[in-house]
Amino acid sequence: MSPKNLRKLITEKIPFERIEETKLPLYIISTDIKCSEEVVFDKGLLIEALMASVGIPGVFPPQHMEDRAMVDGALVNNTPISTAVKLGAECVVIFPIGVPSADQDPKNVMEILIRSFIYLLNRQLATDIQIYKNKVELVIVPPPECIDVRPHDFSKSNYLINEAYKKAKDWLRTDGFKPNSEKYSHPCDVHSSAINFLEAVVPEEGLKAKERIKVNISETSKALKDSLYDKSDEIKAGIISKRDELKEKLTRKKIVEKSEE
Repeated sequence: MSPKNLRKLITEKIPFERIEETKLPLYIISTDIKCSEEVVFDKGLLIEALMASVGIPGVFPPQHMEDRAMVDGALVNNTPISTAVKLGAECVVIFPIGVPSADQDPKNVMEILIRSFIYLLNRQLATDIQIYKNKVELVIVPPPECIDVRPHDFSKSNYLINEAYKKAKDWLRTDGFKPNSEKYSHPCDVHSSAINFLEAVVPEEGLKAKERIKVNISETSKALKDSLYDKSDEIKAGIISKRDELKEKLTRKKIVEKSEE
């Protein structure tokens, strides 16, 4: 997949050209896919560091720099507590990615792979929390819970942002901004959670191939419709804004003309 649109989006949103220009020290994590090493960008072109850091393997091509092939930093250190500690941090604020709703049954290979990747990242974070909770202060901002949105459905981005904002606001109001690793229950934590025992029985039959295809088509159509509705609302809002802006300009022009008369 071409990273051109992602590069355009990031370029439009960031106000800096170089990493050194940020007010607070910025370190961007990436992975050298050739040798599995974590690489930390601490200076240089911000857009290039970000493109390397978000380069999901198999989706975006690696960024080649100084004989390294840079991809998503999540491969070796998704929530880089260890790196922050090495750099001298005494308090680390963590924004977990959360997990998909347990009510969602993965419908196809892609959804199974995405969910598996999310669980692996959470498993890594759960281990890091156990390692570092007695070494530095860990403040874990809880993600939204029971979100009924498929992991690959980007049409619900605004909804997810709003839900995360509400969750963080409620958390700050009730618990306050303070270390909470001891009482925070993180998903995929095999260190402190109880063992889930289960008796093995004959598994339930899943949907047949034709039925799965029908379900996938139906869900894809719904996601496209929702995305189109969101886009149409965005276009309408833009038109209304432009209309009001033109009205204001015309009104000002009339006032100026009258004053000149």
